[in-house]
Amino acid sequence: MARKYIYSEKKVLKEFLGTLLSKMIVDRNSKILQNLIKNDPIIAKYDKRIARLGKEISQDIDRKRKNDPDYDRRYRELDKILK
Repeated sequence: MARKYIYSEKKVLKEFLGTLLSKMIVDRNSKILQNLIKNDPIIAKYDKRIARLGKEISQDIDRKRKNDPDYDRRYRELDKILK
């Protein structure tokens, strides 16, 4: 049984299909891009550097918090504000 759609249903249907198609295309392209990034040795090298620098910064912050009570107090206040 074919039903006739009124104009508002056509519009909703078009929006739904358009959104669905665009998400499928974007997801496919992002997976392709993720695979390219994952397999690229230069980007992998930079990713390791970034991870190492992040770890070093965290260690420096922890060390400074242990040695400087005023810094630790300000850090906790800022953490409360940001959460």
